[in-house]
Amino acid sequence: MILSKQAIRLLSFLLIISVMNATMFNVALPTIASDFALSPSQVSWVVTGYIIVYAIGSVVYGKLADQYQLKYLLTGGLGVFALGSLFGLLAQNYSILIGARLLQSLGASVIPAVAMSVPVKYVEPENRGKVLGIISSSLAFGTAIGPIISGLFTGSVGWRYLFLISLLALLTLPGFWKNLPKDQPQRGRVDVLGAGLLAAAIAAVMLAITNSNTVMLMMALLAGTLFIWRSKRTAYPFLNMELFTNKQYGKALLVSFLFSGAVFGVTFITPIMLARLNNLPPAEIGFMMFPGALAAALLGRVGGVLTDRKGSSVTVVTAFGMLMLAYMGLSTVSGQSKWFILAFLILANIGFTFGQTAMASLVSGALAREQAGAGMGVFSMLNFIASALIGAIMGKILDASSHRISVNLLVQEKSAFLFSNSYLICLALLLLASLVFMRLRRK
Repeated sequence: MILSKQAIRLLSFLLIISVMNATMFNVALPTIASDFALSPSQVSWVVTGYIIVYAIGSVVYGKLADQYQLKYLLTGGLGVFALGSLFGLLAQNYSILIGARLLQSLGASVIPAVAMSVPVKYVEPENRGKVLGIISSSLAFGTAIGPIISGLFTGSVGWRYLFLISLLALLTLPGFWKNLPKDQPQRGRVDVLGAGLLAAAIAAVMLAITNSNTVMLMMALLAGTLFIWRSKRTAYPFLNMELFTNKQYGKALLVSFLFSGAVFGVTFITPIMLARLNNLPPAEIGFMMFPGALAAALLGRVGGVLTDRKGSSVTVVTAFGMLMLAYMGLSTVSGQSKWFILAFLILANIGFTFGQTAMASLVSGALAREQAGAGMGVFSMLNFIASALIGAIMGKILDASSHRISVNLLVQEKSAFLFSNSYLICLALLLLASLVFMRLRRK
């Protein structure tokens, strides 16, 4: 392993800040919606808009990671991230807030690209699971403390001051300049037009779902068709379609896509449920989300070691088993005792960090070293797209005041039907991911 321990520590800290920037605003969504008089589907753009740019940016930076030294990419990306944070701090209306989040995302998307490229480029396969486990632990720890900080800030000084925390990412730059290995740049360029067409297609799909607009859906299909046409005719496509001729890589991506959608759906649903059904204030919602994420952070390395010793398949099966039990439990106890909800959230978070490590190992194992930047960039992008899609869909579902029927027959309280059914949608995505994984495993 030619990557220093100091570089791994810096990367872990940067990932903590990155994931906090997302999870903090999840908890603040009910308060932001109240401040600007927004519906759940409208306020979801604080998260989904961020994710769309994040998804595209992760691939752009992933391709650039194969062509330029990582320290230069980090410097530019984190500079833009800091600028967006300053705009968000000063935001006085919803439009400026969304603009600030998009600018933040444009810079922050360098983080997953670097985080996914570094282990594949600089760590031997036999030790890669351990490093990916450290990365997953960092993500889980950020997820753990993000809700608490969000609850404390939102309940005291206001959600706008959450943007100040993001500025801490700048502290990592001197260390990265000193500790990251030097690369030999590869020839190539980024297809800006292709990136724009893909971003337009994804954004149009989000708008079509949020506003129930068929015109936007047609625009999404048009942009998507033009993107595919462009990708087949340019020398340097934004997405190299040859990557998808690797069937193992393609199926692993599909499993990860469904997995990410299922996980983010629960992350989006739970704070809104705790506010609406359990009448919890932001600070208490943060503390409810903390124990599970902390447990995941503490056990993240276990998932990495398990992946190295037993292989990705064993870790995936373990993770999916825990998540299925947790999601069925959350569906059953929606709106009931917060202690039952807390117990299932702990189980779900542990399952998530195990699954996240296994997914990264599964996908990276199908890539040659020279494809690491682009291949892992696509991996990150599709995971974020899955999160954005499920966020838009769940936001639209939660616009309803209630559901008349509960699919889960164990739920009797009518006010909980809406959230119980929403958790079951996430469970269905996880079951579908399991079926695809079993086919991949057989071959």
